Amino acid sequence: MEKIYWSPYEDSILQLLREQRKMQRWTDIARTLATEFQIKGRNGKHCRERLIFQFIQISRKIRYII
Repeated sequence: MEKIYWSPYEDSILQLLREQRKMQRWTDIARTLATEFQIKGRNGKHCRERLIFQFIQISRKIRYII
């Protein structure tokens, strides 16, 4: 199986779905990525892990800068 990297576009859509549309279920987010935005190959677990790890990395960078 080939690893599919997340693009900045996909990251922004993921944040939009969580923050602005208030979507809570990861499976719904993955389904919306596939249907509305034609982003295939992501399931709920991928979305959850990406958002969690992305914010962990950002918060680490901020703490390092401060």
